[in-house]
Amino acid sequence: CDVLNGFATDCDFNGVLDVCDISAGAPDCDFNGLPDVCQADTDSDGTIDPCDDDIDGDGIPNACDIDQTAGSDCDADGQDDSCQTDTDSDGTIDPCDDDLDGDGVPNSCDVDQTLGSDCDLDGQDDSCQVDTDSDGTIDACDDDIDGDGIPNACDVDQTSGADCDLDGQDDSCQSDSDSDGAIDACDSDDDGDGVPDTTDQHPLDPLQCLDTDQDGCDDCSNGFFNPSNDGLDTDGDGTCDIGDSDLDGDGISNDCDVDQTAGDDCDSDGRDDSCQPDEDNDGTINPCDDDLDGDGIPNTCDTNQTSGSDCDLDGQIDSCQEDTDSDGTIDPCDDDIDGDGIANDCDVDQTSGADCDLNGLDDTCQLDIDSDGTIDPCDDDDDGDGIPDSCDVTANGQPDPSVDYTMYFDTSQVGQSGSTIQIRCMLDNPGGDLAGWSFAVCEDSSSDDYDFTNAMTGEAALTANGGTSVAFDEFSVCPGEGVYQGVVVDFVGINTLPSGFGNELLVIDVVLLGPNGTYAPVDYCNSTLCTGSTNPFETLVVPPGGTPPTVPEQLTGFIEITENELSDCNSNGIWDACEIAQGLEDANGNGIPDECEEIFFRRGDVNGDGSINVADGIAALAYLFTGGSISCADAADSNDDGAIDVADGIQILGYLFSGTGDLPAPFPTCGTDPTADALECEIYNGC
Repeated sequence: CDVLNGFATDCDFNGVLDVCDISAGAPDCDFNGLPDVCQADTDSDGTIDPCDDDIDGDGIPNACDIDQTAGSDCDADGQDDSCQTDTDSDGTIDPCDDDLDGDGVPNSCDVDQTLGSDCDLDGQDDSCQVDTDSDGTIDACDDDIDGDGIPNACDVDQTSGADCDLDGQDDSCQSDSDSDGAIDACDSDDDGDGVPDTTDQHPLDPLQCLDTDQDGCDDCSNGFFNPSNDGLDTDGDGTCDIGDSDLDGDGISNDCDVDQTAGDDCDSDGRDDSCQPDEDNDGTINPCDDDLDGDGIPNTCDTNQTSGSDCDLDGQIDSCQEDTDSDGTIDPCDDDIDGDGIANDCDVDQTSGADCDLNGLDDTCQLDIDSDGTIDPCDDDDDGDGIPDSCDVTANGQPDPSVDYTMYFDTSQVGQSGSTIQIRCMLDNPGGDLAGWSFAVCEDSSSDDYDFTNAMTGEAALTANGGTSVAFDEFSVCPGEGVYQGVVVDFVGINTLPSGFGNELLVIDVVLLGPNGTYAPVDYCNSTLCTGSTNPFETLVVPPGGTPPTVPEQLTGFIEITENELSDCNSNGIWDACEIAQGLEDANGNGIPDECEEIFFRRGDVNGDGSINVADGIAALAYLFTGGSISCADAADSNDDGAIDVADGIQILGYLFSGTGDLPAPFPTCGTDPTADALECEIYNGC
């Protein structure tokens, strides 16, 4: 490797051949045989140009950097146009395209871009269209384009029609009382009765004009001026009978007056039934019809006739319908028809379904954690794990180790209603390392059995980044809604969460609100949490290296709200009381298995009789030399050196007879061993 002994290169002139430098660990990222220290690093970022995807360090990848591609850059932002968006694929990128979506409407007038008003739905912003009268409504949507107060359909400026009176209105929109083709404003005899308007006392009534012959009958009573044939006036109202629509003057027109028609009059009001409304066309006029609209509902119960409430919108007022439980809500609107506190769809009185626990609730409405077809109140093993419920710590299912990624819950902490426990959000990832994850946990919206009150980062997020906390960890509790977390392990992608099992992602504080003796489900979800937020939180895991994210299997957890305070000191999933009942030792009868608690003892009391005397020294020596037995090795270790030997017997005798001082703790009162050693105390009855 000495440069003096060869002809190979030594680019850094350190007296060692380049190939030897590289063999000794010098970086050569492009494997060209030259150490990186000898090659160009334009942006001095520690990565030589051949290995740097951003040679000049301007934040733009080489493939998109016009300094490298020499390509087009119409918006002069340093990025090659080929790397930027061209929405309409017309060859001009969006920042340089005056018609982004290629619909022929310039961006400044395109409602897709301006989000402005478009009253005629032609895609153009109203601000770009003509508004002749400047009234704020474009012509295409304005029913009075020129703002002269005349609608376009009647404005001769728009219709180009006739306007005999030159008032700007098309004649077709003005009154022509006698339908003679000349509008009233241009007609000398508006009612066409032969009497000029200037002398006609009633110019718009062809049956009235004058009474030139003073006979008490109007000369136009027959519809045209004829004084010699204006006829009788039966009711003396000044209109001769021939032209009188109410001959007898009773206020009812002749064609509807039963005195004239001799027709039916069911309500005896003098009017022929044929002239009165029959809303449902059933042949019975409204005043005589007890079902006016013919909908089969009597008027007294029909909301179209009365002002009563109609909660089921069936047209009948509620007071006419059945209310089985007399709670003021009729049966069609009552979700608890019989008033027993159970919703109809879950009430066996209504469903006629199964009710194995005889609580009135249909079994389909009750929890069946293990989906074995037997609801939990009737199932002595709710979670189907082979452990009876009376002895089972948790009702949760366990993740399948053959599944690549599984999110589940540790709900082994239990408590009574009103207490606060912790649940743990867990992840098994035997399918591979992970660069990050995100998830949401939604509170059960169908009940108020619990509330999330606080959250803490789990052990996985505290150690995944090469033994330290992850680069990004954002989580929040949304009261009454749920919890979310988003994690990126390492921004530069060096460290990842290793594949494995039992990764603790987040710890959530939960206050229990439901009734004792019940389970409350908790689930992962995809949801927009926290009021006001618009971003949905997705439950997924992200492998490293730019691999697309994966949706993990998600298991429901079940939080137990217990009847009584219970414990599982050895965390084996079975309550301590059950294990003791099954034979696990509890020598002191305190309800805690001996294997979970240290036994109290008094040092030096070798024979466990509660006092220290010469018998204890003899018992220690007998254990060593004559095959004697002891039940508490910690008590026999009188000098607390972690071993039982002749020195312990001498220590006891020295304390008793030679004044060598007190023995090590626990002494003279009982206690636990303060020194960690291999000795145990199986039984001690001297405290």
